[in-house]
Amino acid sequence: MDVSQTLFRIFRSTDHNFYAPDFRKSLTDLDLQALDAEVASIKATDHHEPLGVDGAAVIYETIAATLQVPGHEELGMKVFLSALAELPAGPAKRGMMTVLSTHKYKTMPTIAEIKSATYADQTYMIVSQAERMIRIARAERERRYA
Repeated sequence: MDVSQTLFRIFRSTDHNFYAPDFRKSLTDLDLQALDAEVASIKATDHHEPLGVDGAAVIYETIAATLQVPGHEELGMKVFLSALAELPAGPAKRGMMTVLSTHKYKTMPTIAEIKSATYADQTYMIVSQAERMIRIARAERERRYA
């Protein structure tokens, strides 16, 4: 997925260091609204809603079938599915593909491997960074105007 040009410009530009106080002060309310709208747009098109147990089950079954490994027992399956259920759907599916292409052994990957691959997804990282940036800028604004 192509990341929005606005977010890419803000995060990758060498001219902008968001953590510098002068940059945070230079963000206007319109900038924050535009960033918020941009993040919402990316989250909508990239399926950032949680997987849920059903989505986690699909990922689990896909991994098990592709690697040709047996699944966990009932309790292990519940733990696995509940741990994956809160992951965002789009990045989790790309994370699954990463795990399938990099997993070396004929065993079921750990929950940590799947979560790491999901959190390493470029879109997920940029959306998380944008949300953090918006929270910091709004808190700074409230502090300044309080």
